[in-house]
Amino acid sequence: MRKNLFALLFILAFSVFIMAGCGRLSVSDKESGDDEIVTEETETSTSEDTKTEKPTPEASESATPEATPTPEINSPTPTPIPEIRAAFRGHRPYQVDFTKDLITVSHDFNADGQMDTLECQPVEGDNGGFFSDCTLRINGVELPKSIAPKSEAYDGLVTLGILDIDTSDAYTEFFIQDGFLLDRCTTYIYRFDGKAFSLFLKYQGGIQGFSGDNRLYYWGGNLVEMPQEPFDENLVLRYYDVTSKAEVETDQIVGKTLSLKFENIIYKTKDDIIQGAPMEWDQILKETEATRVGILKPGQEFVVVEKGEADNVRIKTTDGLEGWLGGNHMVWD
Repeated sequence: MRKNLFALLFILAFSVFIMAGCGRLSVSDKESGDDEIVTEETETSTSEDTKTEKPTPEASESATPEATPTPEINSPTPTPIPEIRAAFRGHRPYQVDFTKDLITVSHDFNADGQMDTLECQPVEGDNGGFFSDCTLRINGVELPKSIAPKSEAYDGLVTLGILDIDTSDAYTEFFIQDGFLLDRCTTYIYRFDGKAFSLFLKYQGGIQGFSGDNRLYYWGGNLVEMPQEPFDENLVLRYYDVTSKAEVETDQIVGKTLSLKFENIIYKTKDDIIQGAPMEWDQILKETEATRVGILKPGQEFVVVEKGEADNVRIKTTDGLEGWLGGNHMVWD
């Protein structure tokens, strides 16, 4: 009798436990093969405007976020600082040619110890795919349209560059070049103080190098032009002085022992020097048969004896040849 009573009480307790738990949902319930589970929604005081739907356990545990597609532009990769420093060590500006892509450069432009992010988006014009305008920002601050470059050249804006005109001040400048022809282009040089931009200098010509003490070296101001090489200040005949805002002639080349990387004609007199547009080397050799004393070989040393009034110098080679070097016809291949 007593055993039967205990058995009856045990059965009643077990039935109550089963009834109390059948309304609960767990992941194991759903995985066990039940076709349909209905749960009651809990009312909250959240308004309709801010209400968000929470993910189901399956979504939060197993779903992985979809990969964000990479857009054609506007996914910038900051330019490594060593590339800028390497250009500066060679007294060259760091330059990036304009394309349809967003240009992004990471650098400290105002010596505040914080890295700035410069973004420049070239804008195509109606002149056959050239860039007539650009949108430029540093740290989200946009270059005002009142001082932004608006292309006046038929071939548009071509280059963004970075240089340090004066290493003793707090600024690293950047510039935009308008036009491909380096002897005719316009260069807009800007500064950023951390809050606003200023147009520091508008210069007629293409910048080839800088000294770091307010001298700009430009195309046509040197004995020869050597793009993409460390800038050789020994070859400078004239430069632009930023402090006085004037071009300055210099005879610093006189008395120096130099060598060049390419063959050059040594002319009998400075009046024999061919001026004008570039020419093929074979054509130069043919036209200078009667006016040259010899050919300066690559790497051959010479001493500059005198600087002429134009882009020419009188030299004496180590093997005794004397004559004149110069002329805008000199090219490189």
